[in-house]
Amino acid sequence: MRRRSLLPLAALASVLLINAPGWAPPAPRLSAQPPAPRPPVTTPRPPVAAPNSAGVAALVAAARQRNAAEAAALLRQQGATALSRVHRATLLNVITHDTLHQKQTVPLAELRRLRADWVALGPGSGLDPIVAMQLEAAEAGAERLFLADGLELIAAGRFAEAFARFEPLELPRYLPVSAVRALPELREALRRVAPFAQSQAALRAGDADAAVRALSKLPNEHKPLTVANADEARLPLVLARATFGDGGTGAELSFVRRLLADVEKHHGATLARQLRTELAARLFLAGRAADATALVGDGVDPAHASQVLADLRAATLGRDELKNPQIAAVIAADRTQPPAYSAIILPPDRLAQWRPAVPNPGNKIVDVAEAAAREKVTTALNAEVTAGTARVRAAAERIREALATEAAPRKAFLDKIEVARGKPFVTPAERELALVAGTRGHTVAEAVGVLAAEPDRPAAAVRLLAVVPAFVHAGEFAAAVERSGRAPAAFAAYPAAGDKLPPACDRSRVREAVHAALHAQAGHTVSGREPPPFARSEFEAGLRDRLKLPPGETPSAAECVQGLLDVCRDGAAEYAQLLEAFGDLNQAIPDIERGVYDRANATRKELETALKLRRLSVLADKKRCEIGLAVGCQLLSAYGPDAAPARDWLRAQSEGTGTPWGASAADALEKIGAK
Repeated sequence: MRRRSLLPLAALASVLLINAPGWAPPAPRLSAQPPAPRPPVTTPRPPVAAPNSAGVAALVAAARQRNAAEAAALLRQQGATALSRVHRATLLNVITHDTLHQKQTVPLAELRRLRADWVALGPGSGLDPIVAMQLEAAEAGAERLFLADGLELIAAGRFAEAFARFEPLELPRYLPVSAVRALPELREALRRVAPFAQSQAALRAGDADAAVRALSKLPNEHKPLTVANADEARLPLVLARATFGDGGTGAELSFVRRLLADVEKHHGATLARQLRTELAARLFLAGRAADATALVGDGVDPAHASQVLADLRAATLGRDELKNPQIAAVIAADRTQPPAYSAIILPPDRLAQWRPAVPNPGNKIVDVAEAAAREKVTTALNAEVTAGTARVRAAAERIREALATEAAPRKAFLDKIEVARGKPFVTPAERELALVAGTRGHTVAEAVGVLAAEPDRPAAAVRLLAVVPAFVHAGEFAAAVERSGRAPAAFAAYPAAGDKLPPACDRSRVREAVHAALHAQAGHTVSGREPPPFARSEFEAGLRDRLKLPPGETPSAAECVQGLLDVCRDGAAEYAQLLEAFGDLNQAIPDIERGVYDRANATRKELETALKLRRLSVLADKKRCEIGLAVGCQLLSAYGPDAAPARDWLRAQSEGTGTPWGASAADALEKIGAK
């Protein structure tokens, strides 16, 4: 009897699924090729986990007691066969809530992973709308914090630290489009100027090694000729000074000869001959008489050689003053015993009279030459740092202007909320949450309700979701909050309670409007209906309607391109998850038919029916995602050079990934004008 009772239930579920707004059956003849069969493997994969939402919920609950991040990672490991979208959404609600309200600061990377989990589930799965706003506010606040810190470091001239601070902002989602457009230029300017500034500071501090390390971070093609030439001329002098200090035993004769050849190339024969004499003396004092003789044979300055020879004689005999500062530095001034070579040369009576020679505290030739070369490097670096600083500050100023332009209407809305609440915002997170509520079309009173909703969450989340699965109308939202047990005082009649944030092209709302447009267009094709015209003009008109912009106002090309790029990136990530889920379901269903799972026939049949329905849903979502991404690529191509920020993503999709929308991406790349 149980088996018979399941058939009407399965039929009813199929009818409900097919008629749901989020799903439509595939067309009889699809233009795209069916999914390629999985390649054979030598060892069969273990069977995927059977649906067991209660068991997974228990595991996640145990992980939540330890760490919210651990619970989130555990949830990501559960495949499409283990959890339905509704069960996954239920667990994701509580995990996200725990993460956002823990004492520790949540890293931006973890917020982005949670948001990716959230986006992959999509609307209609039972995700908590207030937690959704809190997650959006947390990520937006984290991005703005990184940006503010980076701008402060730039103002202080700490370019290397600023560059590192901007690294997490490579793909920001909530900053204004104009700021996002300026960020790559700012990061490139910082990347170029930071090594110059570090090298400049190191040279001023006398740390030649640090200066060399800083410049080595720059690719040769990015190193200006003036800096490269000056640094190349300084390097052999730095090496010569190091050779004097290594005890005379570390440098091969061939290395010393190459070093002196470089000195002669950059600084002339006179300096090279003088240093050759002193280096030969250094080798002699280290017991390398043969190498010293060979080096002197390459040519020396006679006058300088005579002085060095006199100093060697004075050091050996233990009398007179040392004239050459370099020889004086080699022969330690605090020596109290004659060197070994003195005992060989001097008779016993003269050896007994040996006294340390008095050193000359003058400047060494190599130090004077290296200081002059360092000054040339510093001059070249100063020019680069000055020019680079100007580029950095100009790009940073454009970002500040973009933030200031955005802040004007938002500040007025936030001021009204503070007046309505009778207190200022306590944390930046509160401020961001109020802004998110405002950009979603909620009034001042409703934003206050969102801020007041936290004290009785997440217990009230189920109650709220029961009456309002998605906040699409501000008045309905307020009534739903009151019906679900919110404090009515939060919705008292304030003078500006009904005021809203003026409609604008907020980036998050533009992204939602673009997603809705592509989703609707793909739905026509998936359901076998003729899609309506959807060129750039129809796309922008639809955005204007969805955003409820005033007459005559329309999203700019930059805002449309950024919205398309954001949605396409999300869609590509979602497609990868759908592809994996489809593969797991394709394996699990035959496993059930073969009786891999030890269950009663009726239970196994019910499980098989559930997974087949889930596979139909995943297949429809996968097909809709493919079509939506292809349409997104086509729309990007309609913007021509204005779509330049999408080049890298389009190139990645068109080169060797085998994506169904790869041809559309390649066509868009060509029309944009990418080289």
